Formats: sequence, C-alpha cells, structure tokens
Amino acid sequence: MGNRRVLILTGRADRHSDVMVSKLGSMSCEPIRLNAEDLQECAEFRMELRDGTWSGGLALTNSRRFIHAGETLSIWFRRPFYYEFPADLQHYERRFVAAEREQALQTLYSSFQCYWMSAPEALRSASWKGEQLARAARMGFAVPETLVTTDPGQVDAFYAKHRGQVIVKSMAGAGAMAGRLGPDPVPAPAVRLATRMLTPDDLRRLDSVKVAPCQFQEYVPKDYEVRATVVGADVFAAEIHSQDDERTRVDFRDFTADVVYKATVLPDDVRERCVEFVRSYGLEYGAVDLIRHPDGRFVFLEVNPTGKFMFVEQRVPELRITDAVADRLAHGGSAHG
Repeated sequence: MGNRRVLILTGRADRHSDVMVSKLGSMSCEPIRLNAEDLQECAEFRMELRDGTWSGGLALTNSRRFIHAGETLSIWFRRPFYYEFPADLQHYERRFVAAEREQALQTLYSSFQCYWMSAPEALRSASWKGEQLARAARMGFAVPETLVTTDPGQVDAFYAKHRGQVIVKSMAGAGAMAGRLGPDPVPAPAVRLATRMLTPDDLRRLDSVKVAPCQFQEYVPKDYEVRATVVGADVFAAEIHSQDDERTRVDFRDFTADVVYKATVLPDDVRERCVEFVRSYGLEYGAVDLIRHPDGRFVFLEVNPTGKFMFVEQRVPELRITDAVADRLAHGGSAHG
C-alpha cells in the first residue's frame, strides 16, 4: 500500500471527513483534506501546460502541502458544498469566479492518475431523481408511481386515483438552497425538506405548484425501510423500523425518534441489483433507499451518490462502512477488485 495520498474534497462541517482523515492516517496513508470554503484563502493554483502535459498543481498554504498535476492518488469526492468569496464581489461576479474555479479544478483532476470515489461526471449523472426511478424500473426494481408537474389539475387527479394516499417529496433536497456560491446576503432558513403526506389542506393551495415543479408519489406501505450502502461490490444493509414511531412513518430521517436499526442481508437478487444500479452510473459508492413492502417486495426510492453513512454505522456498529470506504481509498479501489 505504501504512503498513498488520499485527497478528500469536502466542506468544513463534515464529520465524515473528520473520521476518514483519522482512519486513513492510521493506515499509513497521507490524507489531504480540501474544503471548498478554503479555496479562496488557503489554496493557490499554479499550473502550466508544456508539450501537451500539465505541470505544477495546487498549493495548500494552510498545510504547506502541494498537490501535483499528474500524480497518482485516490480522491474521495465527499461533499465540497459551497465556496467563499471576497466580501466586495457582486452576485454575478461570484458566479463567474465559481465557474472559473470549477474549470481550474477540472483541469487539475483530468491530469491525475487516480482512483475516484466517485468521479464528478458520475456523480452528476446520478443526481437526477426522476431518471433514477426510470432506470431502476428498467433494471427490475419495483418503483412508486410518480408525478412531476406544475399543473394543479394533475395533482387533483393523482390524489383521487390513489385515494388520498400520496406523498410530496423534494427532488433537489435542502442542499439546493445553499448552492456553490457561498453565503447569501439574506441567508436561507435552516429547513429540513421532509417527505410528507399530501393533505386536503394542501389541495386547497395547489396553485403553489405553478412556482416550481413538484414531485408526488403514491404512498407505499412499509414493513420497514432499508438503507443499503454500496461500497464497490459490497453492500451494507440496515433495516430501519420506521413504522414503530409516528415521527418516522413517512420519512425515517427524523433522528429525534429512537427507532430500531439492525443489520440485515438482502435477498441475492436485490443485493446484486443494488450493486448493478450503482455501477451503472460509474459510481464507486451509493446509498440506496428501499422499502420492504408487506407483500415481500423491495421498492426502490432513490440513490444518494454521496449519502451519509455514519448515522447507520453508529446505530449498527457491525456494518463497518468507514473501514470499507477507507480500504478502497487506501488501495486505489483494488482491495475488493
């Protein structure tokens, strides 16, 4: 293994990266953490193209490290969420600077001989929730009947068809409020865009769907939910007994509820389909959410290509997801083939 360098692209407030830096350090690796917010003050691009090859790289002035163009390393594209900028830049100037930073970073990335978990182009292709559902159905998963619309009449009809058993669910998630442009002059409120049941009161305010496309799905009954974390060819599956508490019956992500999590082994066909689905995007990692229907089917909800896993591991310590991610980064993906 040697003293392999592992570049972690993330943000300052990322507990997963804190733990991974420590873990990789204990494995005789050299973890290099790059927070997107630090690019302005703590990183200098120094790249030059000669005879078709990039030289130089990125100097990290806060750690006195240098990331060389063309070097061999592993990269964990964790969650580089937003940039910071000089305070006097206007919003349109920030957009321009952000775009130029992306160009420079992609130039540097393209020079590496590296193992990605996962490559930016793979992450982007896996980010479209509607496409995920269609792909999952083609690959043999059961999926909920889904409506994406800005037409109030369609919502009414969908609600009637499913006898009021309909959920409303964000496609982009709360992260879309932050974007990549840094703090807004008027900060967005701290909100959790929970999946919830559509109510009769919502039907009286359906004109609001004209503002932005909204996603509605048939409500799928649950025995329990499953978070299947795919790392390479390995699947770490946890049952989440969300139906044991009113707060988690529709959306298990209310962590104030103390519901049971336990390790499980998925049926072979479901486990293999999860791996195949994640790999179909070129991903090395994916957090797959499933519902176990009372009739025994496993229903696909979505995959998050940079989904959190520590909340699962903390509740089910035998699912050693941190070790699996670190192992692949330390070995350049070759540990498990």
